[in-house]
Amino acid sequence: MQEHAGARRLGFEQRICGDQRTGAVLASLPRLDPEWVVLVWNGVEEPVRRHPPGALRHGTRTLGIAERVVFLGHRESVGDVLDALDAFTVTSRTEGMSNAMLEALAAGVPVVSTPVSSVADALEPLGDGRRPGLIVEPAAETLAEVLVRLLADRDAHGWMAEAARARACDRFAWEDKIDRWEALLLGR
Repeated sequence: MQEHAGARRLGFEQRICGDQRTGAVLASLPRLDPEWVVLVWNGVEEPVRRHPPGALRHGTRTLGIAERVVFLGHRESVGDVLDALDAFTVTSRTEGMSNAMLEALAAGVPVVSTPVSSVADALEPLGDGRRPGLIVEPAAETLAEVLVRLLADRDAHGWMAEAARARACDRFAWEDKIDRWEALLLGR
């Protein structure tokens, strides 16, 4: 990622398969400022029917964005990747609570997600009205429009990053989950 120093970085960390709507993320990139947006891809490119091996790399070349997309492949530790991101996307068709989204929130990375599963709970406004992320429809145009606003407005980005960390701590902290499970299982 050295060659993209100073660029705004958009992350997508998911298993690459048909349910992830990878096309929406890739199709949004040509609509974004090429000087400051880079997609950092962290996932496993699986040989599935909708995306045979190499299809995603070929798609980036076809869209003219190959130089803006960094495929990192599968990684066990993603802390350094999350630290480098300005925004994180979740574009799944179906998914439970996304661990990748929770990791991004905990790292203070604002999330832009499609309306899937528990994302509304994770991204609802905090008590003071700040939002840790935004929920959008899965169209490339809509995704691009929201990302442009988020990445261009440094102030909004800053308070969303703070809200993301706060949400991860107040609702998804490990200790809180243990307390909730104990209360449920022990009838407290």
